[in-house]
Amino acid sequence: MKTWQTTFTPAAENPYIKEYFTPTSIFFDIETTGFSAARNQVYMIGYALQTDGKIRITQLFAECPDQEQEILFAFLELLPQYDTLISFNGTGFDVPFLKGRCAYHKIPEHLDSFRHLDIYKQLSRYKNILGLSNLKQKTLEEFLGIVREDLYSGGDLISIYSEYAKNAALSSQDACALLKLHNYEDMKGMIQLLPLLSYPRFFEGDFQVASWETSSWNTYEGTKGWELILYVKPNLPFPEPFTCTLGKLYISASRNQTESCTSGSRNQAESCASGSRNQAESCASGSRNQTESCASGSRNQAESCASGSRNQAESCASGSRNQAESCTSASRNQAEPYASGLCRQVTLRIELFTGELRYFYPNYKDYYYLPAEDTALHKSVAAYVDRDYRTQATAATCYCKKSGRFLPQYQDLFSPAFKQNYKDKTSWFELTEAFTEKKENLKKYAMHLLKTEIL
Repeated sequence: MKTWQTTFTPAAENPYIKEYFTPTSIFFDIETTGFSAARNQVYMIGYALQTDGKIRITQLFAECPDQEQEILFAFLELLPQYDTLISFNGTGFDVPFLKGRCAYHKIPEHLDSFRHLDIYKQLSRYKNILGLSNLKQKTLEEFLGIVREDLYSGGDLISIYSEYAKNAALSSQDACALLKLHNYEDMKGMIQLLPLLSYPRFFEGDFQVASWETSSWNTYEGTKGWELILYVKPNLPFPEPFTCTLGKLYISASRNQTESCTSGSRNQAESCASGSRNQAESCASGSRNQTESCASGSRNQAESCASGSRNQAESCASGSRNQAESCTSASRNQAEPYASGLCRQVTLRIELFTGELRYFYPNYKDYYYLPAEDTALHKSVAAYVDRDYRTQATAATCYCKKSGRFLPQYQDLFSPAFKQNYKDKTSWFELTEAFTEKKENLKKYAMHLLKTEIL
């Protein structure tokens, strides 16, 4: 058995590692000779730990199939120190495969006793929302701008390992390096994918409503429409922006303009290398007004953030290694896949219905329907109406009407609930000051829309 270890230091301000990669959690990934635990073996187990602010990736490599038990024992022995296993499709493949191989070798294991954080499973509902073609690990890494050296899939490497294992002593070290690199980048890539967990967190309600407004817009027919706009802030920022339409809800996530390292707009002027609005003519601009640049506060450094000279290399606009630490504290190659800034603002837009809707009384047997008035009245009042102008109300005619601006809801979350027709599945509630003055109402409604549309 061979063992390799690699240690690196993540950025101190990385909120995703702080949130998920705790000292009691461990990342792991396995490489196998096939998909069936009954007919194939594990030839490599990689795992990652965090201690003292550093991340250490360890790889256990079975140079031949006979060493499978050795790497299984080595991995299982360290697990009692941890309570959470983090993986990519681990609950679907890695864990069942390990359990199968342990059963084959009669090795006791307690893999089901751990809390499992499966990144793949967490993201399974969000492929279309993020505009992804699939949820393969390499696809997700590309979405975050992560570049690999490894060009092979796990399936591609099965034949390479088989040839290597026939005679490890004589086998090419290049083959061994390929096997090691693939597993190492799978491990490191999983850590880099942690920012993606901010998306399911948001859709589960981990955000705050900052403000709201109503806005008008012109329809294709030339009439004026209205929408409610909610500005919300995810508690865990997104690594990449996205836009999508879910039913009647339009979602747009944008980068926090005040923290963007690459844009030159005035709104982004509180640059990442300085916090001052007076330095806000932007990192990317080359004008003399930028002389109090984001990389320094002095006039001597004022030849502009956009310059490519070494003296200006602390500029947010530059892409050099020295500059990467000024804007995001690490390059993309150092497990920080959000070098261009985080998305801290989400806009939710919901089209309002403007016009007349009906409120259907629940106890229709107690009402008369007045066809001439197109409304229902309680019998205690309608008894005084001429019989020729009233009929017994039915469930579909037992209503009163109201005009206004209304918001859609998919269950009667807010009342009174209005409909266009009795059998409509979508109901509406009136947009009132009593609703908007309480942020808990706005968040409750936003969560209702997000959960309903994503399920």
